[in-house]
Formats: sequence, C-alpha cells, structure tokens
Amino acid sequence: MTRSGKGAFSLYLPKKWVDDWCEEQSSERKVDLLEMDDHLIISPVMKNNSSSASLNGGRDDEIRQFLLCTYVRGYESADLTSNRFSDEQICAARSFMRLLDEKMILDVSEDRIAYGRSFKVSLESPTISQMQRLLFEKIQESMRLASELIQHFDDNPRRAIHLLKMMHTLEEEDVDRLSMQIFRRATRMEFKFDSFADLFFVVLTTDLMEKMGDSIFKIARSVCRFYDMKEDRLLFPLEVVVKDIEVESIPVDQSFEDMRQFHLSMLDECGSRLREIMDLTLERSGREAYERIQDLADFNKSLAENLNLTAQTAFDTSDLRVRQALLRMMEIGESIMEVGEMVEELAKEIAMFYYCEELQG
Repeated sequence: MTRSGKGAFSLYLPKKWVDDWCEEQSSERKVDLLEMDDHLIISPVMKNNSSSASLNGGRDDEIRQFLLCTYVRGYESADLTSNRFSDEQICAARSFMRLLDEKMILDVSEDRIAYGRSFKVSLESPTISQMQRLLFEKIQESMRLASELIQHFDDNPRRAIHLLKMMHTLEEEDVDRLSMQIFRRATRMEFKFDSFADLFFVVLTTDLMEKMGDSIFKIARSVCRFYDMKEDRLLFPLEVVVKDIEVESIPVDQSFEDMRQFHLSMLDECGSRLREIMDLTLERSGREAYERIQDLADFNKSLAENLNLTAQTAFDTSDLRVRQALLRMMEIGESIMEVGEMVEELAKEIAMFYYCEELQG
C-alpha cells in the first residue's frame, strides 16, 4: 500500500488472485469494499454462480475457511455437505455467517450448511420488493430455527439455547428492524408507488409479517418457560445460560412425542404455504391469492380441529406431570396456529387490493 496524493492510498492486488476471476469479472475489473469491524474485505463484484464442496468429518477451521472464501470471492450461494456436522459446528457456522453479513439466508441441517443472498449487493438503496423479500426470508429462517428448537429443546439444551439466542436476534435485529425500515421509508415516500393503494398495501402486509415474526418468537418464549427461565437471560453468553437449564425436569412420554411431531408437521405446512403467499405478495397477484383463500381457511380449520384432538388424546393417556408439560406444548401449537391465520390474512389482503381492483377495472 502506498500513499497516492494527500488524502488517499493505493493498494496493489496479487496478480494470481485477479487471474482467478471469472471472465465477466476480469473484463470489468471492479471490486467491492466490505467493512467488517476494523477489517476491510476486498471482493470481486458479485458473480452469479454458486460453489459447493463436501467434507468427510470436516474440521472447524475447514468449515470456516469454506464459508469465508466463498463469501469474499463473491459467490451468490454456497453449499457444504458432510456425513454429519456437530452441534458446535452448526452453531459456529450460524454465528460466523451472521458476523459476515446479516442479509445472508442460512439453511442448516445435520449434513448440510448452505447460504444464499436475498438480493445482489448494490450501492443503490434496495427496492421495496427486495426489502419485503428479505423480511419474508428472515421469517422463514426463524421458522426453521423454531422447528429445530421444538425437536431438541428437551434432549440437547446447549443446542436449544443457541437456537433461542438466534431466534431472539432474528426477531429483535432483523424482523423488527427491517419492518421499521420499511415503514419509515414508505411513510417518507422514499419508494416509488404507482398509487396510494400500493403504499397502504406495503404498510399492511409489512405489519402482518412483523406480527408473524412475533408469533414465531412466542415458541421461543414457551421453551423458556419449559426451562423456567426469563427471556432476558438470552442476552447472557451461552455458557452462562446453559448452566441454568435442567432438562431432567421435563417429563416426556409417547403422547408428548406425538404432540411434538404434530407441531413439527404443522409448522412445516405453514412454512410451505408462506412461501407460496410470499411470491403472490411480491408479484401483487390478486386473482391467484383469491383462489388460495378457501384452501388456507380449510387448512387453518383442520389445524385447530387436529390440535384439539391431539391434545385431548395426549391428556387422556398421560399422568399429571406429563399433562403440565403438555400445556406448554399447547402454547406452542397455538402460536403455530397464529402463523397459519396470518398467512391466510395475507392472501386476503392481496385479493382485496389487487383482485377487487381488477374486477372493478
């Protein structure tokens, strides 16, 4: 690095690194400068491709190296697979990718760690469609964490606390903050709207999505009550919180397991329907949304009936200690039902604004 004039410096890049760029990047010779704490990451301008790799019982540093290298090289998505990643590796990968870029959407399982960008990095402000898509994707990420939490809160407290902390961060720093940014930019007319109806639609649907995020986080609050732990404890380091947890006090029998599996299937169904409605919301597809309303209403009615039936069966076959735990599981089921109802409400909003407008036209 050398001084260039009175107020600037020149930085020389390694020729071998530049030679590895793809043809499109080499022709434009542009780089992005990404700040991370007191570091400056220099990356070639985004290339529209992905990278994948497979590890056989990969080490922690290999996972971190793959994630960092694919990120700074500008890949839009990356996929790392292994026979099985440990809980610690999964937790570390989530935390590391969030440190690199909170706009990354991470998809993690026991044999896969993958990420993708919600939209391309640009010096221009994101559009309303891009911001709402990111909000949708953050809500879906929170749903995946909630599903994993329901599966493991009683048999793996360390993993559960990590999930609780991630859900808390997603709710406070992503869903709520993104919603507020959309509200602020919309009310200041910083987005381009074709009509006031479009403005009202953005405000109403963003409000619904923010409430949906609250309902998903209620699942985390229910698990905190399982642990007899206050929500503000999640602000403490993981090692401190884990010491407070006593999973042996959570009674589990087959009826409890049956209710758990029902909740997981409920949450998965809600997630698949949310993905459908996400596209209809962003595309303003009123007719298609109208055609989905009855199906969503039937689905939510079925959810309520099956939840009551599952709960009644579980209570009839369990002893008193397990029944107390089942009450907490009922809370989780009610939170999932709220999510399903909000997905239906989203479809109604789209139809009201854009299918009714089409009929009037």
